[in-house]
Amino acid sequence: MRATSKRSRKTAVMAIAPLALVAGGLVATVASQAPASAATAHRTKVLVKTVKNAKYGTILVTTKGFALYTYAKDSKNHSAVTGQLLAFWPAELVAKGFTPTGTSGLGVITRTNGQHQVTYHGKPLYLFVQDKTPGQVTGQGVSSFDVATVGATSTTQSTTSSSAGGGYSTGY
Repeated sequence: MRATSKRSRKTAVMAIAPLALVAGGLVATVASQAPASAATAHRTKVLVKTVKNAKYGTILVTTKGFALYTYAKDSKNHSAVTGQLLAFWPAELVAKGFTPTGTSGLGVITRTNGQHQVTYHGKPLYLFVQDKTPGQVTGQGVSSFDVATVGATSTTQSTTSSSAGGGYSTGY
């Protein structure tokens, strides 16, 4: 009986050994594909694209089609939008270590709270909570915000706007 018992164990081990090698190979394959460190990894994420808008020309939108805006009181690579204003104009954020892609001129700044905000030629980008469906541009000229545009022409200000200056263009 002992001989059969040893034989059964040996057969079981021989049957499991190839599975262990395969599993070990998978672990090695996954480990070899992982970056050595976050510093050496270059990760990108498409966050912004351009679309033609009948009223404003070519504008920047999220990949889901929501308009992106700039704030006239921001300075290059610095956001002045905080507190309650940020509740209505949420920053377009990206995870740490990701480079946003989708159109040229995109970058990232670190906000004072440590979050990473997407920029367009140094101008921080925002969404507007009143834009409920893709394609809406309801925030143009509201509270010094303008839809982010591409090209030399700027967007037209609303007559009720208290905003200074036009929309953002690549001539920044």
